[in-house]
Amino acid sequence: MVHEADTGDVGAARRANVLVVNDDGIAAAGLVKVVEALASTGKFDVYVVAPDKEMSATSHSISIHNAVSATPKAVPGATRAFASSGTPADCTCSASPSYTAPSGSITSSPVSTAAIT
Repeated sequence: MVHEADTGDVGAARRANVLVVNDDGIAAAGLVKVVEALASTGKFDVYVVAPDKEMSATSHSISIHNAVSATPKAVPGATRAFASSGTPADCTCSASPSYTAPSGSITSSPVSTAAIT
């Protein structure tokens, strides 16, 4: 989905929405760098929903017995950002149009800080 830039100028460039999710947590350096890089192009409105703590190796699991909450956070370059008590999959699912990011968003996951062998 793309929309008019927030300048109020009908002729302004259109930007795509990007949802950034990770498993290293909202404070991970890689997440911040990806958000800043995407936002700096001026082509994207960047939304973030990431776990409130490091959650490596849980990317596909979902919370079925616990409630999932989200807290607004400031992430440099992000249009909106939330720290979630859920897993990375919960973060992606909770980023519905009515909650955080507009429909039609592109999803991006930054490089993990964990050693991958």
